[in-house]
Amino acid sequence: MNHKKLKRQLHNKPITMTAKEVEKLKQELTNNAVEIVNLIPLLILRDKFGFGKVRLSRYLEYYSEAIEDFNNDRFDLQDIEQMLLEEVKIGIWRDNESKGVEG
Repeated sequence: MNHKKLKRQLHNKPITMTAKEVEKLKQELTNNAVEIVNLIPLLILRDKFGFGKVRLSRYLEYYSEAIEDFNNDRFDLQDIEQMLLEEVKIGIWRDNESKGVEG
């Protein structure tokens, strides 16, 4: 059987996973998302704005505080979006709209 035919057959087969495997996959995906959300802003702050160790550490401290406040329901994402729109005229477009900022 050639490679393309085998690949096509594998794509059409249902995948079965145990609950434990699903949980492990979800945890891996969550960990990956957390790394992206944490590391990309640090890279940009370092490369584009010249942040060094002190300012990056301060950013991480404030970020941790904001996450804690968010997790304790002191605000939600809509609150942040509304504040940014009102105060600096920046918003995030979603769905079928172009990604970027409004301004």
